[in-house]
Amino acid sequence: MNNQYIKNMNEKQLSAIDAVKDGKNIFITGPAGSGKSYVVNTIRKLYGRAVATTSTTGVSAIQLSGKTIHSWAGIGLGKDKVEKMVKDIKKTKAHSRWKYTKILIIDEISMLSPELFDKLSEIGKQLRGVDKPFGGIQLILAGDFLQLPVIDSAKFCFQSENWDKSIDYTIYLDKIIRQKNKEFSKILEKVRLGKCTKSMKEFFLSRCGLNQIFDDGIIPTKLYSKNEAVDSINITELDKLEGNCVSYRVQIDTQGRTNEYLINNYIKNDKIINLKVGAQVMLTENIDIDAGFANGSRGIITKFEEGLPVVRFKSGLIKTIELFERTFENDECLIRKKQIPLRLAWAISIHKSQGITLDCLVTSLHKEEIFEYSMAYVALSRVKTAEGLFLDKFSRSSIRSHPKALEFYENLKNTKQEDKPNINGNMNSKKIAICRFTD
Repeated sequence: MNNQYIKNMNEKQLSAIDAVKDGKNIFITGPAGSGKSYVVNTIRKLYGRAVATTSTTGVSAIQLSGKTIHSWAGIGLGKDKVEKMVKDIKKTKAHSRWKYTKILIIDEISMLSPELFDKLSEIGKQLRGVDKPFGGIQLILAGDFLQLPVIDSAKFCFQSENWDKSIDYTIYLDKIIRQKNKEFSKILEKVRLGKCTKSMKEFFLSRCGLNQIFDDGIIPTKLYSKNEAVDSINITELDKLEGNCVSYRVQIDTQGRTNEYLINNYIKNDKIINLKVGAQVMLTENIDIDAGFANGSRGIITKFEEGLPVVRFKSGLIKTIELFERTFENDECLIRKKQIPLRLAWAISIHKSQGITLDCLVTSLHKEEIFEYSMAYVALSRVKTAEGLFLDKFSRSSIRSHPKALEFYENLKNTKQEDKPNINGNMNSKKIAICRFTD
């Protein structure tokens, strides 16, 4: 095994790698910022072409250099009956993916409906001719059911008929990497569980009404629940700035058969990026993680040099942002796009913030703004420090978690640890939760 990829992993993360090495189907879960995506990326690097990397969301799929599970499986919207989808898949390249993939990663599994999970499992059985979940493909599922729930179902994926049959081990990552301050991490973990103590309420109220402009001129990103508010704020604030607007139009190179709808869907978020000196911006790609330039890093444009924006980041670092290339591939075509990896960051939606880390943010924890379970937790857990958190409003009723998801994790918590075999030894078919919960 390549030690380069696993040298910085903690014990729980290494246990996931060991389970995969042993051929087990695993579910990697835990709070936001606990390193789930890091483990998924490591598995992808270790096993290379044997792995199909997918996600339930386009944003997450792009960050993992993979496909959406719908695209990989060749199922379109996934609304048809299994028999029809199997017949259609056999006519496409998705058929060979189903037949020859050894390991299938599905990230953001909490956003997948149980109905579609069962359909995918049955499709795998029929296409591979193996009477096992997903036709015997080794599964790596990752996600947190105490974050934003699935949109098109009243149930969670773990309530599907095939969930228990499909998962050998659930590995609960409990070491928070995003937030270094232990007290702040404890607050966020309680929010994740829908709890709010008196001291927590005092903390949140203390973050209301504060000056939201830093000495370096960077303003915390506003997180809103509705896209209309996000777009309106970004356009309005950009128009307020003096000076000329510099526009960057996406560069597209295609191979094979493509169509206008596919291209527009792939570039819809960055078809044209308009920037000015003084614009509040956020990186949208991990261009140099070691140097501190990661997806979600906040900054302000100080000038344009040779046609490229120069950004002073919250860290104090200054960098010229160059074009970044992303590749999309499906059965019929390959699309390469080049664009400046920045977006206006006066505001973003809470839904689109899931999975990213922000240096600073402001949001409203008010019952009229927070209309979904776990929405408050997703918003709060994006920020790295308590000092980077600002609130417009706060109400206790905004902090809530779905009872079924809480029950799911409570059942994991109650799994007897003495029943757990050595992860490197012989594993039986009993479903074991390798977990430790923060009180």
